[in-house]
This record gives sequence, structure tokens and C-alpha cells, in this order.
Amino acid sequence: MKSFSVILLAIVATSAAGATNVTLQREGAAVEGEVCRFAALDRENPFERWLASSEVVCVSAAAAVEFPKGLWNVFGRSGDQLLSAPVFIDGGAAPSTTSLTMMPAAGLNPSLPRNRRAIVYVPRRALAYPVAGRTAVPPDEPLWLIVLDGAKVVAVHPVAPLEAGSSRNIEVPFVSPNTLLAWIKVQDTGAVNVPRVHVKIGDDDLESDPLPPADTMDGALIRVAGVEAGDAALALDGRDWIADRRRVRIQPGVTTVDAPLVARGAASVVIRWSTSSDLPLLERSIGACEPADEVRGAELTLLRCAAACSVVRSETYPIDARRGDLSVAGLAAGQHRAELRFGKLPAVSAETTLAVFQQRTISVFADYRELGGALTRGGKPVERKSTVRIGSIAAGLAQEGEYRAVASRMIPAESEITIASCDGTLRATLLTDAPIPPDVRYDIDIPANELLIEVIDTFTRLPIGGATVQYTALSRLAPKRAVLTRSFTVAADTARFSIGSIPTREIQLVVGHPEYEKKHLAPFTMEESGTKTIEVQLMPLRGDRGRVTSARVFENAVIVWFSASGRQTERAELAADGVFVSTGGHGVDESMTIVSSSHPLWTTRAPQLDPRRPIDIRFPDEVLVREFEVSMKGADLRDARYFGLMVGGVRVPLPALRMHAEMRRFSPTVKGSAMTRVRDIAESGPIEIRLGPRVERVRGFGEDPFASPPFGLAPGVRLGPDVTWI
Repeated sequence: MKSFSVILLAIVATSAAGATNVTLQREGAAVEGEVCRFAALDRENPFERWLASSEVVCVSAAAAVEFPKGLWNVFGRSGDQLLSAPVFIDGGAAPSTTSLTMMPAAGLNPSLPRNRRAIVYVPRRALAYPVAGRTAVPPDEPLWLIVLDGAKVVAVHPVAPLEAGSSRNIEVPFVSPNTLLAWIKVQDTGAVNVPRVHVKIGDDDLESDPLPPADTMDGALIRVAGVEAGDAALALDGRDWIADRRRVRIQPGVTTVDAPLVARGAASVVIRWSTSSDLPLLERSIGACEPADEVRGAELTLLRCAAACSVVRSETYPIDARRGDLSVAGLAAGQHRAELRFGKLPAVSAETTLAVFQQRTISVFADYRELGGALTRGGKPVERKSTVRIGSIAAGLAQEGEYRAVASRMIPAESEITIASCDGTLRATLLTDAPIPPDVRYDIDIPANELLIEVIDTFTRLPIGGATVQYTALSRLAPKRAVLTRSFTVAADTARFSIGSIPTREIQLVVGHPEYEKKHLAPFTMEESGTKTIEVQLMPLRGDRGRVTSARVFENAVIVWFSASGRQTERAELAADGVFVSTGGHGVDESMTIVSSSHPLWTTRAPQLDPRRPIDIRFPDEVLVREFEVSMKGADLRDARYFGLMVGGVRVPLPALRMHAEMRRFSPTVKGSAMTRVRDIAESGPIEIRLGPRVERVRGFGEDPFASPPFGLAPGVRLGPDVTWI
């Protein structure tokens, strides 16, 4: 049996510089005793806080205590009769005074196997004490005796509660039954109910030991005993909590899971929908190009909406139903939308913002109204059978120059009207000039115009194939803004391109090509009819032709270089086959990032190229593509901050991350404890997430606060292999 010793240090009566005056108190009165400490490696991870060391250093509480640099668990004791809960103290920033509340204690004297050390863990209070011979422990509490061989946990033995003032000797077995030891990280406080933690192995579903109360659960260890070796699923769920699950492999003996189960507070919602309309009759009345599948009934969907929306739950009701309820629990905080659909009828929706541990009610009322009028092109009736959609608000069908539609509400000005003939020969998009109330006649006239574009080289006058053309129609309301944007790619074997039925608005035209400078043409307005021909001359880019090789075609792709100071040094457009033109000459301290809608975001150090060879960069198609969520623990919803990424030790420039985020309809910001889902990040190296400045402190789109202190030096949070939340 290995013996343990407690080190008592005598100190002089005068306080040393930076020493802490520690008071031991019992029912408001000072008591005599010792101040003890044992080392910790981390504040949050209980494996690193409680199990890092069993060496206890104690000094008399009669004099000030000087804590060495490092992290310490500090507690008071008076023999094995009185004991305090441990507090966490950073020796480099120790307080000048602190008080420890003493409570009755009991004595536990474990006889440990040779070359083993142990920790007494108090599961209902989520705290621990090192075993050093006869050890003072809290009374009336179930205990775990955690036995270690060096840093490895080899056994976990439950110990029945001891009465205050009593003492117990126990023989500690060398091993314990197969046990899973994990821990909980609490994201949100204020819950009443604790979650359920369990392990599923095959057909068995084993519950953990009881968890501590919700207000002391953060950083608590979890014990599941009697697990069989093999693959298993460790899960946290229950009322008021968002489910968190991870796969684990149970080993013989004790299996420890270092990555925490994350306890995130959940919200709940009750959706009540109703309608005064005969939905099946109304849906049949607007017709369709082809016979559609029979509608099963009204479909009610709950979506979680950040920058983009994702389906949370969907329910279908009987076809003759005119009302219904849907209750959904376990929801993440943030914006949610309830959406009611019935076949081809436009959806009706309502939104709400949910906070953690909150229940809200959403009411959705489908009040459909009819809309119709003439459908013409250049003043002549459109005889072809065509579908008509006005934004997401109205849908209908046109035949023989007249259309009939159903609208879910008033149609605002500048809404998109999309006309598509059933035979595929006509497709046009135009804009409403003013709001359209329901139950009125609204005639639609498609412009009979055409824009012909020819793209040529400025110097050679030769046609340029494969150019991209983007036109933007501007609002007629002040201030002017883009209300309709369309992009097209000219075939590689032609330089002429035709766009028909362009709205009679002010048009901005942009033409580009990876090997030429992008050209912005002067704004112009199309007439209701006729053909307008534009010759676009592009200036060749100066530089070296290069290529990014990938197994997939690039879409909307650019390659950007940034200096260590956060300044963009070059930007080049990527063609579908990865071809680009670069001025080259990028330093070893620069980063290179490829942003596209077709590939994950990839950032790496700027490759040092041989000027005698063609530029050939291979995209890492084979690496894992990560998706994860980011939030701030316990933050106010009014606190919105940027977050940054490091991949393989290389900073992802914030402007590049913003471009990537815009393409995927999210923002690289986190608002309070609401979750932001980050998508499509190439894991070409370890990924770290860093919290940055408040949104209002970043002045421009091109600014990168992570390129300099303090945010450039802030410690990051590593994204583990199975982690989907930070």
C-alpha cells in the first residue's frame, strides 16, 4: 500500500507581497484550521481541474497565504471535523482576501492499491478532494472514489454517505465494473429541470447516476456504470434541453470522454393555424401546367431561421381540416417561422423570436383572396398556357391572355413577377410598380424587348467566349437600390448573348471574364419593345495564367491573397475550369483563400511558385468539410460580435469569410446565446474559432480586426473531430 503525505509549511507572521488573507468561517465566526491547495490545469474541464494532482499543500490559516503561480483548488479544513468547498484561484492573480465557509465533515480512510492515487468526488455538488491518508469529506453525500494510475482513471467506486463526525476505513478494489466517465458543459443557466444523460448500447439504454441540481451542473462529472465494451451512443436530452449526442467506444475498465456533453437551454412553441377558406377547392381553382399529385392536406412546418432557414418539424393534417395545433419542444433560441402550405397555394407564415427556457405561441391564419387580370407581351395577349407567381405571395395560371391567381396578403411594390409558359418557350421576370391589394384586377404586360450583347477583346477585336453577364434592375423608389439581379454565362464557343423581356427600369450591366478586367457599363433603360445591341470591349489582365485543379467545376469563384496585416494584396476571378490570371509575387507571410458557391472555403499559406513553371494549385478535394454552430455562453442578445477562424494555424481573412458567408446566407457574427451555423469549411488543418469585436466597431467590409491585437492574439477554441458546437 502506497502512503500519502500532506505537506505543512510554516510561514512567517508578516504578510508577503501579493499574499492572500484567508478567513475560515463557521456560522459567522472565525475558526482555526488550515488552508490547503492542490493543482489544477483548467477551470472548466473537471478531468483537468480535479484529477490533475493528488498532492496537497496546507498552511495555517492564521497568517496570509502566498499562492505560487499556477491554477489551484483551495479549501479550508479543521482536522476531519470541518471542511469547506474548494474555490478556484489563479496564483498569478490571487485576491487580497477571501473567505471560506466551513461545514461539518466526516473522515474517509481508503486503503489504496499499490502505486495508485485517488480523488474523492462529490457528485451532487460537483467538487472533489484529493485522497491523502485520512481525508475529510462532506457528510450525508454519496461519493465516488476515483482511482488513478498516474493520469489514467482505472476505477470508479461509489461510497455510501457518511454521517457528520463519523469515520470509515475502506479497502479499495483494484478494478471496478466497466464505467463511462464524461462531463457536462452548461451553455445556458436558469433551468428548473436537469437533463437526462444515458448511454445506448444495442438494445440497452443505461441511465447515468443522478446529476447535480441545474445551478451546480456546469463542469459536473457524469458516471454510467455497468456498460458493456463496444460502440455506444452517449446522449443528453430531456425537457428544457437541446439534445446532444456523440458516439463513443467503451473500453474494458473505465472509459473517459474528454469532450463535454453540452447542455444548451431549449425553448418551446405552440403553433395554432386556421383558415376560413375551402383549401382543396381554392387550390384546384388556380390550375397547373400538368396534373399534379393529389394534395394530402395542409402541411404546417416550423423552420429555424438565421441567415437561412432550415426545417425543424413538419406535420400534415387531414385534407378537410381548417385548423390545427402543433407543439414543438427542444428548440434552439433565435428566430423561428411557422409556415402553412396547401398544394400550389402560396404559403402563409408568421415569425417569432424564442429565448432559452421560453414557451411562445404562434398563430397562423390563412386568409386567401383572388387576384386576376390580362397577361400580355408587348400589348398582345399571351395565348400560351403559363404559370404566374408574384413573389411568394400569389400563384396562379394564365390561359388565352387572362390569368387567375390566389394571394395570401397584399402584394408590396417592387415584388418580382415570374411568368413561365408550360411549353418552356417563354420565361420572363418583371416588377410591380405599386402595392397590389387583393380582390382587384391587375393587368401584367411583359416587355417585348431584347438585349443583344457581344463581348470582344479590346486589342484584337476577336470575340471572347465564356464571359459572364450580370444585369441589375434598380428600384423606382428613393433611394435607388437593386431589386432584381440575374447572371448568365456566355457559351465558350460564342461571344454573342441575348436577354429578352428585360424590365423597363434603369439597368446596370457588368461583364467579366477570368482573363480580362471586369467592366461596369453606364446605366441605361430598356424600352417596352425593340432590340438594343451593346458591344462590350474587355481589357486583358496583365499577369501569369494559372489554374486551380479540382474534381468539380467552380461556380462564382474568386481567389484572394491577404498580407499578415490583413490587407488584400490581390484578387482574381476563377473560371469554371479553375483558370485565373495573377500578378504573382506573394510573400511567405501572405495567405491565399478560395471562395466559391461550389466548393468549401479553403485558406492556406500563399504557395511559393516557381516563375519558370505554369501556376498550378491543387484544391484539397479530399479533406473533410466541416459544419458547426457558434454561440456565446450566457451573453445578452443585444451583444453581437464577429468571430474569426484559424485553419491549420493560418488566419481566415474576415473579408473572405464574409464573402463565403454571404454565398451561404449566414453571417460570421454571433448574437448573444443564439446559434450561428457555419457551413462548408475545408478542414485542411485544425480549426480554431476566435471571438472578435462588437459588430458596430468594425468600420468597413474590408477590415480584418483579427489581423492585429487584441483579437489577433486572443486564444481560440479548437473544433474537435466530433464537435458540432462551440
